[in-house]
Amino acid sequence: RVLFLPGTIGSSSASAVLMELVHNGRAPAALVLHEPDAILLLGLIVAREMGWETPMAVRLGRDLFEAYRGRTVEVAGDGALTVAA
Repeated sequence: RVLFLPGTIGSSSASAVLMELVHNGRAPAALVLHEPDAILLLGLIVAREMGWETPMAVRLGRDLFEAYRGRTVEVAGDGALTVAA
């Protein structure tokens, strides 16, 4: 699954929660954010430094989010999003 987050109202624990999801194999396949959250993304950075496979994080304009709602989405290695056929 790909998680689309137009914005976050997070705390400093967001990075730890995301890192735990990565460690337990329960993280989304990718995170798509309108407003990148440095604290949230820190969890991915630390997880990668720990040698764990991390999901892709992609920035997308908020106006484009609706085009992907309820659709099956694929994320390429370069961060390109496509609606699966």
